[in-house]
Parts: sequence; C-alpha cells; structure tokens
Amino acid sequence: MGSVGYAYLKQQLHLSAFGPERAAALAPVTRITRTADAVLVPPHVAPGSAEHLEHLLFALKHEGIDLQLLAQSLRAIPASTMQQAVRAAPSGKYIRLACYLWEAFNRQTLEDLPPPPAWVPDLMEELLAFINTAPERFYPLVSAAIAAFGFVFIHPFMDGNGRLSRFLFHYARCQSGVMPNGMLLPVSVAMKRNEEGYLKALQSYSLPMRQRWDVRWIADDEYDLRYRADDTLYRYWDATACVEFGLEMARQALEKDLREETGFLARYDRIYKAVNERFDIRGNDLTVLVLSCLQNNGRVSTNRRRQYAARVPEAAFDAIEEAWHDAAE
Repeated sequence: MGSVGYAYLKQQLHLSAFGPERAAALAPVTRITRTADAVLVPPHVAPGSAEHLEHLLFALKHEGIDLQLLAQSLRAIPASTMQQAVRAAPSGKYIRLACYLWEAFNRQTLEDLPPPPAWVPDLMEELLAFINTAPERFYPLVSAAIAAFGFVFIHPFMDGNGRLSRFLFHYARCQSGVMPNGMLLPVSVAMKRNEEGYLKALQSYSLPMRQRWDVRWIADDEYDLRYRADDTLYRYWDATACVEFGLEMARQALEKDLREETGFLARYDRIYKAVNERFDIRGNDLTVLVLSCLQNNGRVSTNRRRQYAARVPEAAFDAIEEAWHDAAE
C-alpha cells in the first residue's frame, strides 16, 4: 500500500519527527477508514500527485495537527509553492492554516493582508476613479500596472482578484486608446510564465505591510487580525517594482508571446488550407485535428486517429502531418 499524508511526507523528506501514530495509506476501501494502527484511504480521496504540499493539506484535513511533522515538512516547502497555492484557493481553510503555520515555523511572512473591510469601499472608489482617468494622463503601461497591482492589494473579493487584476491591466490599456478596440497584448501569458517575478513585485509592498498586522490563529479557520497603522499605507504606496514588472511583461508579450502566437496562427491557416483543399472534412473536425497536430509537435496522436476514424480518411491524418512539416520549413 502506498503511503499518503504524514507518512508520505516523513518517508519522502526523511523527517526525524515521531509518528504519525497511525500511518495513512492507500487501500481498497470506499471511504477513509481508521483502524487501530492505520488510516486506510480510498484512491479517489488520496492526493492526486506527489507534491509535498498536497500531502500536507491532506494530512491537515484527515489526520489532524502533528506539530513535529508539520514543522519539519513546512520548512522543506518553498515560500513560492505556498503563495501559489493560497492564490489559487484564497478562501481555502487548510491552505490558509498551512500558510499560518509556515510563517510561524519559518519566521517569515507569506501572505499579504487586505485592508480592514470598512475601508474597502472608499479605496475601491478611488482606485476606480484612477483607472478611468489615469490612462489619459500617464503613460498607459504605467497606469495599467498601478491599476492591476492596486486592485490586488485592496483584494475586495474572496476569490478571483488575480484574474480581475489582469483584466484591469488590459482594460487600462484599452482606455488609453493605444490599442484598437478588440485588440489585446497577451500580458497575462507573460505574467503566468514569470510567476516568481510577479511574487517579487507583490512582495515589494506586501512584505512590509504584513509587518503592520498581528495575526493569531484561534481555531479551524478563525483568526484574530489586528492592524497597527492607518489607511495611509493602503492609499499611498511605491509602485516602482510593480510598474517595472508590468513594463517587462509588456515587452515580453510583444517580442515573444505575440510573435509566437502570430506564427502559430499562420501555421494553422496554412495547414488547414492545404488539407481542406484535398479532403472533404467537417470544419470542426479539421480544426481539432490541426490544433492537435500543432500542439503535438507535428503528429496526430493515435487516440485522435482512432476517435475520428469513422468520418476522416486515413490519408487525411497523414496529410495533416505532411502539411505541418511543410509549414515548419
């Protein structure tokens, strides 16, 4: 039986901590079953990957608190991994508890904390006024970066703030008039590729701000939060690092992502046209097969061939691959 949770962490990270008292392991059961010396876990409940954090969150949820194992495990998990996980599920009970414990055991700060709820309406009103007017007065990329990061720092919603901040980056650029209606620079793609740089830009503000908050875990997902400053720190902040990051992402989006996307679309059009002129294939089917070939380095997979065999001639699959090679030259 494969180990999961604390037992997996102890084995994989070579931890010296005691326990766990009852090791969790995969078993042919339909639900988590606790015996005298084990926790039997059905495959559909077990962590879906070998990621240490995923097993730690499983342990918190199903095995309870073991401070020895948690302390040693969390010291082995990078800050960036914790930050990415909490951004993906900002209201998640167990990732927030894991982040709180990570900060305690590593004596570092992870999470930025939004302003007290009573301040959010005024801060959002001022930010929206800036977003709607700044692009006409400042360099568009500067105002776009301030709008996007300012929204993240206010954090008005429990979830979706990151996605909305990237939308605001594009919206602010469109407001400036420098991009024709309907045109977008793929800055979000560049940001996704540079998550470490994004975190660094966030931390230029969030780390010193975190020092102004006292956080105490009470129980489960309850925390005592006390802010030791005034609203000035949320209204006036040095956006230099955030703007520099935004400018770099725009440069990469223009020089790399947009160029690659343009090349991808050109190859798609060339392959589609070449095959469509030779074979009578339904448009949706041909689209799927051409995209599959492009994404699979010039091959139409065996599964795709089998899936479309009833309505696409065998020779058409080979023609798609041949057209890919021609387009790649």
